[in-house]
Order: sequence, then C-alpha cells, then structure tokens
Amino acid sequence: ALERRLVEGVWPTHLLDDLARQPRVVDTAEDFVRELLAGDHLDEVVVLPGGTGLLGLAERDALPAWLPDALDGADTVLDFLRRLDPAVLSAHKAALEYVDDWGIQREALPRPYPYCLWDAAE
Repeated sequence: ALERRLVEGVWPTHLLDDLARQPRVVDTAEDFVRELLAGDHLDEVVVLPGGTGLLGLAERDALPAWLPDALDGADTVLDFLRRLDPAVLSAHKAALEYVDDWGIQREALPRPYPYCLWDAAE
C-alpha cells in the first residue's frame, strides 16, 4: 500500500500491520463523542472520517487560526515550519524529527546544536 512505500527504509514497516497500533475508526458523531468522554483511549488514536462535517464544525472552529494560515501555500513541512510565527513555536512543546540523506535521525525542532535541517535549508 501507499503507506508502506512512504515509510519503507525509514520506519519499521511491521508497525503498519500491528493491530494493536491501528487507529480506532468510529462511524458516527455520537460514537466519537462517546469515545472522547467515556472511552479508554490512552495511547490510542480515535478517528471519525469526515468528522468536522459530522460534528457540524468548520475548519475555523476546529483549528487554531495560525495552523491553516501556516499550511496555506506551504509545499513542504519545512515551508510550513518557516511560516509559523516565533510566538506560536514558543507556545507549543513539540519535537520534529527527520531522517537525513545518510539514514541518521535528526531533530528539526526544537533547533538542536550544532546541526539542524531547518538551518541547513535556509
């Protein structure tokens, strides 16, 4: 499948087949809300396909304004990151990693010392 081709060589493909690591997909807004409020979803992902529409939400209701603003016109993850305001970056705690051309996993965010993809591509 497409997922397997995308991660081959950079991610353990056996994780794609591990049923314990698959997202739980629900079909109705009621089931989704029930999962959020009463389900045991620690360390799991619950997906409601078409969820914003089924829940009567628009993009502006479901996402902070800075996210679609940064996504609009970004062709790559690096473009997206560069579009983020420094205040947004400092307000969120996250790490972003990538695999370099030599197969070494590196961090793009937060900016590590002494090497970072973010700086190398500028």
